[in-house]
Order: sequence, then structure tokens, then C-alpha cells
Amino acid sequence: MNNRHIPRVALLNATHHAIGPAAFELKEVFDDVEIWNITDDRLRLDAEEEPDNEEKLAQRMQSLIKYALKNHSDAVLVTCSLYSRAASTFTSPHRLVLGPDEAMFRQILVSEHRVVLVLATFDEALTDTMTRLRSEIEKHGGNAKIIGAVIPTPGELEVETSPQLAQEKLADILAPHIAGADAIALAQYSLTPLVGALENAISLPVFSGPKAAAAEIFQQLQHAPTPVLGVIADDFTGAIDTADALNSSGIPASVIFDPDGAGELSDNSKAHVVALKTRSIAPELAVSKSLAALQTLRNRGAERFYFKYCSTFDSTPRGNIGPVIDALMAELDVKTTVTTPSAPNHGRTVVNSLLFVGGVLLEKTHMAHHPLNPMRQSDLIALLEEQSASTVQPLTLTEIHAPQTSTSGSGAELRGETRTILVADALTQSDLSEIALHHASDTFMSGSAGLVGAWGSVLYGDRRDMESDSATASHHEYFASNQVVIFAGSSSVSTRAQLAHIRDAGAEMFELKIDANINPTEKAQLIYDWHQALPPGALPVIYSSASPEELQENHRAHGAEFASHYFETSMAQAARLLYANGVENFIVAGGETSGAVVEHLGIKVGKIGSQVCTGVSWLHSRTPKVNVLLKSGNFGTETFFTEALESIGTR
Repeated sequence: MNNRHIPRVALLNATHHAIGPAAFELKEVFDDVEIWNITDDRLRLDAEEEPDNEEKLAQRMQSLIKYALKNHSDAVLVTCSLYSRAASTFTSPHRLVLGPDEAMFRQILVSEHRVVLVLATFDEALTDTMTRLRSEIEKHGGNAKIIGAVIPTPGELEVETSPQLAQEKLADILAPHIAGADAIALAQYSLTPLVGALENAISLPVFSGPKAAAAEIFQQLQHAPTPVLGVIADDFTGAIDTADALNSSGIPASVIFDPDGAGELSDNSKAHVVALKTRSIAPELAVSKSLAALQTLRNRGAERFYFKYCSTFDSTPRGNIGPVIDALMAELDVKTTVTTPSAPNHGRTVVNSLLFVGGVLLEKTHMAHHPLNPMRQSDLIALLEEQSASTVQPLTLTEIHAPQTSTSGSGAELRGETRTILVADALTQSDLSEIALHHASDTFMSGSAGLVGAWGSVLYGDRRDMESDSATASHHEYFASNQVVIFAGSSSVSTRAQLAHIRDAGAEMFELKIDANINPTEKAQLIYDWHQALPPGALPVIYSSASPEELQENHRAHGAEFASHYFETSMAQAARLLYANGVENFIVAGGETSGAVVEHLGIKVGKIGSQVCTGVSWLHSRTPKVNVLLKSGNFGTETFFTEALESIGTR
């Protein structure tokens, strides 16, 4: 089993001459490294032809940096000194973007040389490097003198074919400039082949950009601590969706259902997700539980925090999303935060702060008739303004894709000292990645699983190339038995279609109905007795899913709260009876039903396993030994249950 991640370092080049020296030095310090060359050989030519267009060219270089980071580079090294400023705007504690000479300048400053001779092969490079080095010395209170000289290229000096002759030529060329100098600095990566000849010719230390950069990249990638990401999810299936998004990028994630069980977490987790049931409770209680979850995550070492809520912004006007965001911002002392329910992988998008589901405004979908939280408002700013005490403002795609000016995001900190929630537009996963890049060093964000997955990739880099002890590698060790029971408490269109499909596939179906003369405990016993009477090999499905008309009738006759409690408790108690008698695998559809089943089974901590569909992965618990697949009602195609059974070899 290979648990070692091979670092990927992207080299952004304006000339192919820089590639060899940079790659050579990286291979000298790393046992194994993946080098990715991204070359724009028009950059230098365009800089010479358009000297007044520096800003445009810097934006062009920034776009290449973003491309490298989005494609999971652990570090980016810009090898052209003309674009060092573009690199410096991306420098962050967790994703290293290094300008060509930054590391070399730091070495020179520490060494405290008095006179440094800078060498270059053309005037523009010499002037640029000398100016930047002087600026760094002044910034740090130094008084070293910087002088410069233009010399021939290594090729012109024939350093490869005639090293001795090259050494002699260099001694002659530098004779008029060397008096008083106590160090040499090379302004260009292409001069690196001259290091040996220079040291022999003039007996002075030679500082090289690629050598210094390689050493700093190695140091940071090998020794920089990785921040733990802590997520608070407002329901159990949302917690699974979040952990699945992180795990799919190779970021080990654990799910905590009970803070007292957090001690059982594996040490290799880079993210911890606390699963709450706060979506439909009183805002004050939701805030209290969320703040307690925040403390649990802090105790587990989390440094970055995310509040995951439903991608359809499942919330009444007095709902919990705004109050929880406000409370977490206050506790973390955050002035500005980004939020978006956009989840393009699930068909949720945000345009002009309006939430669309499958291209249709939220208020015009079936979600407008949700039995607990009818969603009849698509304007996210209007919704949040009703719930939140913070200022709520839009974050448009134009702002999101604007050139980066800081690592904390899109000019957001310029919007004032009052707490501000920025509602971000996002049409694609790439848009979410862009938000994550701009806000890589933020302490707190919120929204869908799509954004936290992108943020995790920015913080840690993609780790899908690692064959770790999670997911597929150990999937089958958890399934000692392939006996499965399906519970479906969701009445979503998707879940009802999935039930119809599994019924046609030959499943045994138990429809759960409210009987005023039978309480949930007695109903659970009836379900258990029905299960025990099934023939060997039967697939049992217990469901309360109903059409909108049937739901309305149940709510009219019994009240929405009583009906929900009856169905959830009956299924959860039945699951506990079945587990006590040997059933270890449960598939559960519906957020509230999932929460009830997990609680009654006594699951405190779970480890994410293999994925069945986007947002839905198996969860493995060792104490008790049980495997659950928790599905949000709207997730999955009509063949979902069949696919879930196939994932453990049942069908």
C-alpha cells in the first residue's frame, strides 16, 4: 500500500531556458517530485513590445497561477523575474506560490553581505532584479550595496564545452565590477549553469534563484503543518455529503454524530464533520448546538471552519441559516464571510443571488411544497436579510474572477467594519474553486458541500493519487454480511422514483402508515416481525414516502410534527431491533429519518467509505459495528438503491 503523496510542483515559465535549472534543483532536494511545466513563451516578447501594459501581462500570469492551483499543484514557482509581483499576491500559508527570487533574496538578507554583485544577460532583467533586491534590503533595515553587470549567456561562454575557458572569460569580464563585492546574485534562472565556473573564477559565494527556491519549497512542503478543517452540518445526510466531497479529493474525513465519541476518530483525518439535527428546530437552539459543535472541532485541532447547510437553502424566514452564520462569525471574530448554496454537481446554481434548481427558480420547483420548510423565495439576499443581523451583499461572478489582490478575498475586507455576509454566485465547480482560491486563508465560510470540497482541495492539494486506508482500499473489510435493510422516510420525487424501481426489481415492501391505536414502539415490533417472516434472500424495504396529496392528508389528520415523529421513530426503533438480531447494513433515505436511525443505533463516529453516487458514500462505524448509507431525499437516480446494493455485492 502506497501512502506517500508525491508532491506536484508547477513551473510557470516565460522561456524554456529556465526549465532545466529549476527542474534540476527540485530533483536534487526531493526524493520524488512531479514537475509540471507551464510555458508562455510570448510573455517576455509581449513585455518588450508593450512596456506600458504591465498590468495586463500580470493578469495573464495570474491566470496561469490559478490554473496550476486549480489542478492540484502543491507549489507553484514562477521562473521569470518580470512576473514576481503576480506571484506574491498568491502567497499563502497553505498553498505555496513562490516568485523566482523571493527565496534567494531571503538567503542574501540572512547572510548580511555588504556588497552584492547582480549578474544578468540583458539590461531589463538586471534593472528589475537590482530594484527588487534593494527594496527588500530597505524594507528589512539592511544597508548592503547592490551593484550590477551584464554578461554573456552560458551558451556564448561555451560553459558546457569549455569549462576552463568559460571560467577564464568570466574572470576577465567581471574584473572591472568585482572590487569590493563579497557575494554574487544571478538575476536569471538561465544563468544557473555558470555557478561552478563563477565560484572557481572569483572565489565568492554565488546565490542562485532556482537553488534557493527548491530548498524553500522542500522545507515548506515537508514541514509545514496542515490545518485541520472543521465542518458543522445542519443535518446528517448533509454531513455525509460534505465528508464525501472531501473524501472524493483524497482528504480523509471523519463524521462525528456525538461529540462524546470524538475520541474514537482516526488520527489521519484532515477534516472532521460534526453532524447536527438543527435544520428545522428553533433558531436559538440551533445556534446553541452549533456553537457547541464549534468547540468540539476546536478541541480536535481545527483551524478553519465551515457551516454546511442545504443546497436548496432549506429554511423558513425565521430559519436557522442566518442566525447560525451570525453566531459563528461572532465567536470566530470574523468580519466578512462568503456563503453560497451552489452545488453544480447536484444541479443547484446561483446567478445574481437567485437560487436555481435544475435551471428552475427554487420557488417554482416542488420544493415550494416541502412539508416542513416550504421554499417559496429564490432571492438569497432577501432570505438572509430576514434572518441575519449582518449586512448581506452580493459577490458576483465578475468579482469572483477578477485578478486576485489578496489571499483573503475579492476586496471583501474593504466593505466596512460591520459583519458582512457575501452571497456568491456560482454556475460551475470551477466558480467554486475560484472562490476557494481567493479565500484560501479565510477562517470561516458556509454553504453547500461543493464549496467546502473546493476549499479542502485548496488547503491540502488534491490527494486522489494516494492509496490510503480509506474508501475503496478497505471497503470490503467492513461488510462481513451482505444482508441489507432499506428505510425510506423521504417523500421527494427522487426517492419515490427509486422506490418504484426497487419494487419492480422484486423487493419486499412494507408501507408504514400512521395507526392511532399503535405507538411507534409497537409499530417497530410489527416491522421486525414482518422482516423475520421474509424468505431467505429477500430484500426488505420499509417506507413512509408518500405523494404530496397523501402528505397533506397525514398532516391534516395528525399534524405535521406528529406524523414526522411517528414515521422516524418507528423506523429508527425497527433498525435497532434488526441490528440487535444480526443486521449490520442499512440504507436510509431522508435527512430526518437518517438522523433518527443513526441516533437509535448509537453511532457516535463514522468513517467515510466508498461512494455510491455524488454526495452519498457508505459510512462505517466500529462501535457499534454497523454500515449505513445515508441519502438526502433528492440525491441519486432512480436506480440508486440497486447501485447501492451492487456496491456491496448484494445484487
